[in-house]
Amino acid sequence: MKKKYIKIYYIAFVSIALFSIPSCKKNINLIPTDNITSANAITSTSTVELAIVGAYAGLSNVNTTTSINAVSTTPGAAYDNSIYANAIMSDEVRSGLDNNSRNYGAEQKWQFDASNPGASDVTAAWINFYNVIDRVNRVLAVIDNIPGDQATKDRQKGELLALRAFCHFELLRNYAQAYDANALGIPIVLQSSVFGLPARNTFAEVISQVKKDLTSAKSLIPTTFSITDPTRIAKLAVSAMQARVALYEKNWTDAITYATEAINGAPLATRSQFPSIWTDVSIAEVIFEIKKSSNTYYIGVLFRDTNNDVFFSPSYKEIDLFDKVNDIRYNSYIKQDLTIAATKEQWLVNKYPGSGSNKYNNTKVFRTGEMYLIRAEAYEQSGDLVSSAADLNTLRASRITGYVAQTFASKDIAESAILTERMKELFCEGHRFFDLKRKGLPVVRDDRDLVVNPTIPKTLNPTDRNYDLPIPQAEVFANPNIKNNPGY
Repeated sequence: MKKKYIKIYYIAFVSIALFSIPSCKKNINLIPTDNITSANAITSTSTVELAIVGAYAGLSNVNTTTSINAVSTTPGAAYDNSIYANAIMSDEVRSGLDNNSRNYGAEQKWQFDASNPGASDVTAAWINFYNVIDRVNRVLAVIDNIPGDQATKDRQKGELLALRAFCHFELLRNYAQAYDANALGIPIVLQSSVFGLPARNTFAEVISQVKKDLTSAKSLIPTTFSITDPTRIAKLAVSAMQARVALYEKNWTDAITYATEAINGAPLATRSQFPSIWTDVSIAEVIFEIKKSSNTYYIGVLFRDTNNDVFFSPSYKEIDLFDKVNDIRYNSYIKQDLTIAATKEQWLVNKYPGSGSNKYNNTKVFRTGEMYLIRAEAYEQSGDLVSSAADLNTLRASRITGYVAQTFASKDIAESAILTERMKELFCEGHRFFDLKRKGLPVVRDDRDLVVNPTIPKTLNPTDRNYDLPIPQAEVFANPNIKNNPGY
């Protein structure tokens, strides 16, 4: 339990150290000669580059410290937690036959609070993303003062600002009380401070800071940077980030503008290319992905373990959405393995199958498919049903053999069609639960998806406590300025 008070204990220790040695008062501002700070560790563009790689690595690692400014290097799966929480809290997956209620029952049952162990996957994003923000802020604090080529420093600063914006926005998606301007969001943290006790900013304030960082990043990253390496944030990735931010802000003009930039820069994958995206053979339409390089921590293990016990399977509700013969997404995302004994789970999440002898795949964060869906929704919300249908038809035609274009008779029909298409296209990519929350809709599971574990509830309403995720109770204990979401 002592981890919960890591910041408080650290402050107490420092206070005792300072006030127990009055005779050495004149020396307390001296920096120890063996102390490594950002200022003496980051002294060139080459060391900045190493620090940037370290910041990216934070998106692949989970951190088990408990507050905003406490940094850890414990490995695990960081951004993947958002994908995982979205899947098990929504109607994307169901308990597999091999689960036997062993794993993650509290989150799937919506029976967690801010401190119990069952909430670890919905609270992990808080620690993970603030850890990356801290790494970024440490570099941004010194980058302007180091020697080196200005163009290189500008690009590096652009990547760092984009990373900071991305992390703040992901935190906002997870922990905002609501996606409304005046709702409590998350603390904006722009500098590294062990003693910092930031309060929560509003949703609108966080969106404003995210947009500011992304605008600056876009002006600093050259067009030619990283165009063949989607594990680094290129200018096109910034456009994709801006499009997603605009979607949650309900800024439909910006959503159309930035989604169009991303679409123009990264065409949709062909049907022959599409399956290879998920084995990392192809980077077609991949705008930004998180690099994985370990068989120990990989996204596929979220759904089944290394012994091939299946914790979570695609929901029957999800399976039924697909044209199983003509839709290239079906076999890329979902697998029924009839070689597995009928007493064990045969339905598998096939989206992250591993590559060759490796069991890991890079985590896809932004793809062109999402950009078409963002723009289709923005057109629909703006009242342009013709353009909305055109985008939805383009996406479907690229995925479904023999697809016949459709039209929308009303805005409500278009909105429903786009939400359903997002559930299909973005299956297990970390959007479904947030999509329902954006729309103020309940999570409603199919009765067939409750058979394996009958204790799993069917419906989560927007008025229910667990519809909003809790900030870790450890953070609330460590920071008196943090107010948790209602009910926690």
